[in-house]
Order: sequence, then structure tokens, then C-alpha cells
Amino acid sequence: MLSFKILTDNRIGTDCRLMSEHGLSIYIQYGGLNILCDTGASGIFIQNAAEMGIQLSDTDLCFISHGHSDHTGGVENFLMLPGNNCKVYLSGEIGGKKFYSSRRGQKREIGTDPAIFEKYGERLLPVWQSQWIAKDIAVVKIAHNLHPRPSGNIFLSASSGESEFPDSFNHELALAIKSEKGVAIFSPCTHSGIFNVIESCLEFTGESNLLAFVGGLHLVDGCESRDEITSIADDFITGYPYAKLYTGHCTCDSAIKILEKKMGPGKFIMFATGDHYLLP
Repeated sequence: MLSFKILTDNRIGTDCRLMSEHGLSIYIQYGGLNILCDTGASGIFIQNAAEMGIQLSDTDLCFISHGHSDHTGGVENFLMLPGNNCKVYLSGEIGGKKFYSSRRGQKREIGTDPAIFEKYGERLLPVWQSQWIAKDIAVVKIAHNLHPRPSGNIFLSASSGESEFPDSFNHELALAIKSEKGVAIFSPCTHSGIFNVIESCLEFTGESNLLAFVGGLHLVDGCESRDEITSIADDFITGYPYAKLYTGHCTCDSAIKILEKKMGPGKFIMFATGDHYLLP
């Protein structure tokens, strides 16, 4: 069985002890391994994990999906945990770059704190290409680009030295876990587009059956039309009839309503802080 728990998300769940923030962190257990997927925007995920009875110092693998601070903001908090010697897998494209958002007005920096590379460089493992990091667990670089990407990417940029440019999201990775029933994909923000991510993961793992897709879809308010969001639902239903879609974080409320109505509760699940799921 594959288990995953939402340590922090934009939305608060039913457990009033837990805190929420704009960010995402997921705790995964599979094949005897404890895996941390992203660290939210701060150390809140650590406090929530303790309330949920999770010892994060026992984490075996840590995976960072991309360089934005709402996913990397708690990395240093994690690395500082007593008794924690876990390595962190992240894209080699993050180091030396700054990332920005101009959505909702003035441009602001949303990148990863460069100090962590200086302080913890020996524990940060740069990923340049897709690779297996444990039995049946892979970090996947998004190789496909035939399908649409989220329109909200237009507000996002990056810089290296003096040069600023539209963010290509070559720093985005997905986590793919193979089970007997198929592949579960964890893609916390999916800036590369859900179907580009799915196809990249299935191709690298050599599997054809998608078990579940877990993560935000970066469908932000006012960027995709109802028809475009409906098309995502239709294509997911048609292309992956046995898979479930679990989403939250950067999937806006209006998109969630459309997806939920089109896909139905058996196929579409909206997650929130504190939620716990089991996959076969």
C-alpha cells in the first residue's frame, strides 16, 4: 500500500490543531520508506507533522518539486531537525537562479533562499535528468511539452545574473512511484501541465497505467476558461479511466468546482491540510 498525508496546504482540513498556509508539503510512505515531498512555505509542516504523530527525523528521502518558496520555504527547518541526516533531491537548475511573480501587482521574489546551498550543499543532491532514487521510486524531469501549460505561468519569471526571462520551468520535477496497480505521480504545482507531467513519468518508468495524480494544477483564478478546465477533465477521464486525481494548493476554487462536477467524487478528490489517503 502507498500512504500519503497532507502536512500543509492552502486549505485547512477538519483537524483544528493544524495550521495552514499558501504552500504544499506531503508525507509519503511506500516500500518501507518515508518520503517528504516539498516543505511548504515555512516550518509549519513540521509542527503539523508532530500533531499528526509523524516523526520527520525518520524521513528516508526528501524531494523538492521546483524552486518556488511556497514549496522550499521549510527546507532549512527540515535540515535542522535533530537526528535528521536525510539528503534532499532537487533540480540542479534551482541553484544560482532567482524566481519572481508579478501576479496581483508589483513583482516580488518567490525563489529559494540561496543560503541553504551554502550551508547545506553536501546534503542537497542536484538532479539534472530523470533517475531512480530507490526501488520503484523515480525523480522525473519533465521531458514532454506537447500539451498546454497553465496560462498562469505568464506571471512568472526567473533570472540568472543580470538576465531576466520567462520561467521555462526546467527546474520542475515530479515524483513517480511504481506499484503493482500502476504509477502514482506527485507533482505539487504542475507548472509544466498535467499531461506533460503524466506522459514524462509514464515514459520514464516504462508503465502505461496511471494509478493516481497528486498535486496542484496551477489553475489560478481568471486564467483558464470553463471550457479549458472542462477539457482537462475530459482528457483525464478518457486517457486515464482508472486513475484518480487528488488536487489542492494552486488549483483555484472555481476550477475545483468544474473538475469535481465533471469527474465526480469517485475520481476527483480535493485535499486539505491533515488529510490522509491510501492507494492500493
